[in-house]
Amino acid sequence: MASVEEAAASIAGLPPPTYSVNGREVVVRLPYRTRDGYLWVDADPNAMTGPFMFTNLDVEPRGGPGGTDVAVFTYLAEGPGRATLRFALTPVAKGPAPELVRRGDVAARYEAAVTVN
Repeated sequence: MASVEEAAASIAGLPPPTYSVNGREVVVRLPYRTRDGYLWVDADPNAMTGPFMFTNLDVEPRGGPGGTDVAVFTYLAEGPGRATLRFALTPVAKGPAPELVRRGDVAARYEAAVTVN
């Protein structure tokens, strides 16, 4: 597994994360490289942020530009509102993701401020 610094340098060469809103559904696409030993996780302590409830996580191996892997998080808004969805790229084998995020043991972070009407 790459060190946090090595993973951060590797992430610097990745395409940027993106998100899209379709009605009440929000899809966040986060590119990464499995070989670095890091995976994107939801950096919020529970499955609900504002009106958004986490509903699904898909991993698309080599589904991104240049053969990068993509973590695809899907949320559904229970009603209109705004929230910031937060993610962290954490080491896979170093413990539970919430603890890694609290300790700051992450290679990258991404935040998406999302509004649903």
